[in-house]
Amino acid sequence: RHVKLLNDNWTVVTKDHSLSAQWEHTILVTEEGHEVLTQCEGDEI
Repeated sequence: RHVKLLNDNWTVVTKDHSLSAQWEHTILVTEEGHEVLTQCEGDEI
């Protein structure tokens, strides 16, 4: 593994302290289907 979970059981850091990033999408789920609300035009998911 290249990351380490800190004692707060929430914070994750790289073992070599290099910069890192995390991102996610927001998805709306309905009876009719789903829609990715944070998808930009041209993005492939």
